[in-house]
Amino acid sequence: MGTTIFFLLLFTIGAYSRELNRVHQLEHVVITYQNPDYLDVTIVMKKLDRKTNSVNITINILKEITNLEGSVIVYKFADNVYKPTALRYSGDICMFLNIFYEKHNLQQYKKLENFDVRCPIQKGSYYIRNYHEDDFPHLSFPAWKVKFEFVIRSDDRLIATAYAIMNFMDK
Repeated sequence: MGTTIFFLLLFTIGAYSRELNRVHQLEHVVITYQNPDYLDVTIVMKKLDRKTNSVNITINILKEITNLEGSVIVYKFADNVYKPTALRYSGDICMFLNIFYEKHNLQQYKKLENFDVRCPIQKGSYYIRNYHEDDFPHLSFPAWKVKFEFVIRSDDRLIATAYAIMNFMDK
């Protein structure tokens, strides 16, 4: 059930986000584990102004990755703690990435031209430079502060774990 809700929010409600005029703000991203046999990830964030962060992401893929599975769990910040929500996804990450690329036509974004990580993910370097919120399509989410927790596996090997803190707010 949670997977269905997660997909509905990300993929089908996009038209309504224009009416809500909602924006998102990435506060920070933390890679808590990366498998040194598969990848090397570097994320650098800097503040452009009081409300805007700029992010540089570099991912060096050391082996071709053909099968990505994992989970995404969404936590809502409430009462000064992050509480789990019903929004979660567990399954084929390759399918998720491919649908996300097609739905949001990410090839059109100049800053993402060197970040085509659809499956299979080929050995090589992928990067985004000076990304900030206005460079990316707005996701449809309630006006919450959230923590996304990611666990990524390939062929039953742990590839990476990470989390990201984002604010979704009305303009």
